[in-house]
Amino acid sequence: MKTLAVLAIPLLLASCTQLKGAVGMDTNPSGDGKAASNTSGGKTGGDGRTDGGGTTTEPVAARPDPPPPPPTGGRDAEGDDIVVVAPRDGVEVIKPFAAPWCDLAKSKSYSTGAMARAIQRGIKDGWGGGVMLEAGEAVCVNPGAPGYMKNTMAIVQDWVNMTGQTKAEAVESIRARMQKEAWDKGQEETCAALGVSREASDEERALVAARQRFFGCNYDKAPQWSQNDTDSIRGWLDFGGVPADPVLHVYEIRQCLRNYAPGKDPQYNDVFNWAICSASASRLDKAAFDKWLAGAKLNIYGRTIARESFSVARMLHLRYAAIAKMLIKQEAAFQGLFELPEKEWTKWEKLRADHKAAVDAAMAYHKLFFGPSKNARKGCFENLRKLWAPGLAKAKPTTLQDARTAINHEINNLVTAELMLCAAADGQSLFSNLLERERAFSRRLRGPRGAAFYAMIDALTALIADRENFPMRTKQYLGYDDEFIRIALSYARDKDSFGSDAESVIDKLTPAGDDVKITFAKVKVMTDELSCKPTNRINYINASGIVEYHNDCRVVGQKEVTLQEEPVIVPAWAAGGLKKGNLGSFYINGPERRGFPSAVWADKDRKALVNYLGVELK
Repeated sequence: MKTLAVLAIPLLLASCTQLKGAVGMDTNPSGDGKAASNTSGGKTGGDGRTDGGGTTTEPVAARPDPPPPPPTGGRDAEGDDIVVVAPRDGVEVIKPFAAPWCDLAKSKSYSTGAMARAIQRGIKDGWGGGVMLEAGEAVCVNPGAPGYMKNTMAIVQDWVNMTGQTKAEAVESIRARMQKEAWDKGQEETCAALGVSREASDEERALVAARQRFFGCNYDKAPQWSQNDTDSIRGWLDFGGVPADPVLHVYEIRQCLRNYAPGKDPQYNDVFNWAICSASASRLDKAAFDKWLAGAKLNIYGRTIARESFSVARMLHLRYAAIAKMLIKQEAAFQGLFELPEKEWTKWEKLRADHKAAVDAAMAYHKLFFGPSKNARKGCFENLRKLWAPGLAKAKPTTLQDARTAINHEINNLVTAELMLCAAADGQSLFSNLLERERAFSRRLRGPRGAAFYAMIDALTALIADRENFPMRTKQYLGYDDEFIRIALSYARDKDSFGSDAESVIDKLTPAGDDVKITFAKVKVMTDELSCKPTNRINYINASGIVEYHNDCRVVGQKEVTLQEEPVIVPAWAAGGLKKGNLGSFYINGPERRGFPSAVWADKDRKALVNYLGVELK
């Protein structure tokens, strides 16, 4: 069996030309500053709507332009001074027209050669800094002349290719950049408003940093839409569905979908990434975004960047959706893969609705725990434990591995993770450490993004097991794997709260106030000897991108051991279902040997689990 490699394999489609028509792009960063990563045009409908399945609407025809002003009589551009830009597939086709921003031009002392050079520089190196202002003013020297109108067309066509915007939207973007003082002031004010409190949690800091990057509040003043390599926030967002903040929703999609320069083909890995994000991307709603934007308190800079960012994210989603359709035509197995994210998203929407009380409680405590007040984190344990226990009991696990899987399964994991944090903050660090240990034995899914990721991983692994040369491989990391929870836990818990295991057969249970004292019999039991082999099934991908594979363990024999333990003390709430004759394993600490049941079986045969982590299983 070949190991599931982390490779990026160029897409080998029927036609490279066809592929580049769908995804190949110009290099055109935006904003005010240095040129950024390769970014440009895309396949989109004029209004940019998607039906959820990635279809592309028909391009909108160019609106009629007002009659151009008469030529001034000066020299017209011709020959090498006319720049030609071909429209990308699916975007609005721009015709020659007079620049509609000349009322903003402050200088008209450009030669035709200087005009051509400014436009070529914008196309090649990006429209940041003063390039758009220079080119925009240059075409206003003689805006009604045929050659000048062709160069105006080149500027707008390149912008439309790059952003997927309509002609009208592109003109608004250019007009905004022509107002240099308002643009620079707008960027300064937008970025100044995106500060972060000294008491902010890591999550808040990550989301504020995403908003800052979105609006180009970085050293080169380049907005996120013009760059390929930005930090993922999907892990922070996976607790919920579509982010309430449209900025974060657009950021998530743009970060997920890599843009391409001319001459480069996309890679299977990038289509895999698109598939993971496709359910969220298909929920980009132009009408809803425009409604939000109309009410948002954004200046000319912020509104312009937000509008452009939405268009680029939508465009890239539609382009990758078109590639996915081509792949499905060539290989039917891709269809099942690409359908998984939407299925997982829909499933999680229902799960959240069906378990609203549990989800709301988990999210409420999550905000408290990562808030500035340590005192606010306390007093949570009993309420969260009572909310958590029924979910585990309802799963009715019969084996230890079933129980370990159940605490991380879907909604249960949301509550388990918050209970673990709560226990550490509320004087129950030993129980918190026990939960942390048990959670490590199975996947920890917090929402539809992680669920879609691992559903595709499993499906892809099965395909590769059957077809070793199947072209798609995985080289993707969701952007978190509970690392922020582990780090927070390490600070919250008591440092001397780690326990050890005590296992024996229960002889007697003696109630003592809020506790139960358990004494054990001296017995001989048969224990299984296991042989474990790694499989090709991916169990987890950690924060370093290292793949952890599931082990297939089989019983190959048994051996007799003698068990005898000193008494242990457990809370009364954790002793449900315990009785004489049970074989129990307890996680204990300290000279009084206080602790909690980690797993208790009905008898020495270990056939029926009756208590797991203090929850009675019936």
